Amino acid sequence: MIKIGLFGGTFDPIHNGHIGLAENIIVQKLLDKIIFIPAARPPHKPEMPVTRFSHRAGMVKLAIEGKSYFEMSEIEEKRLPRPSYTYDTAEWFSSNYPDDSFYLIIGEDSLAQIHTWHKAKELIGGYGIITYPRPNENITLEKLKIYWDSETAERLFKTVLPLPVYDISSTKIRELIKRKEELKLPMPTLVCKYIENHSLYGGAYF
Repeated sequence: MIKIGLFGGTFDPIHNGHIGLAENIIVQKLLDKIIFIPAARPPHKPEMPVTRFSHRAGMVKLAIEGKSYFEMSEIEEKRLPRPSYTYDTAEWFSSNYPDDSFYLIIGEDSLAQIHTWHKAKELIGGYGIITYPRPNENITLEKLKIYWDSETAERLFKTVLPLPVYDISSTKIRELIKRKEELKLPMPTLVCKYIENHSLYGGAYF
C-alpha cells in the first residue's frame, strides 16, 4: 500500500508555490506520490472564468515533467458539465485503486470552509487530510468548533502541518502578466514558455 495525495486546484496557472509545497510533502515522507488534479468546473467558483482546461492541464504536465513521484489526472474534465466535487474524485480513486490510501492536500483557507463542501462528513471521515498553511490565514480550533463537534474539530486542526508558506498566488501572477511586468515570474520555465507561446493572460515578457 502506498500513500497518495490528491492535490486539486484550478492551477490557473500552476506555479512554484504548488510545486514547492508538493516537493516538501514528498521530501518529508508524508506521502509516496502526489496526483495533481486540475478542476474542470470548480463548484466554489461557479461565476469565475477560468482558462480552458486543456491549457491548465498542459501547464501542469510541463511543471511536473521528469518527477516520477508526481502525476496528473484529467478525471474531472470527464465529468463536465457537472461541477468538480472533491468527494466524487476521491471516491473514484479509492474504488479504482483499493490497495492504496488517499489523502487530500488542502490549504488552511479550504479547511476553514470544508464544512460547506459536498458530502463533507463523508469526505473527512473517509480520507486523510494534509493541510498546508496559507498567507494571512489563521485557522484555530475555536473556529473549527463552530461547525464541527469537539472531537472532529480537534482531528481537523491536527491536520495543519508545519509546511513552508508560499506567498504566491495564481491571481497575482495573472495580474503581473496582464500588466506585462518585466520580472522573473515564480513559475517553472517551461510553464512560462507555454504561457508566452499560447498568449495566455494577455501576454508577458520573459
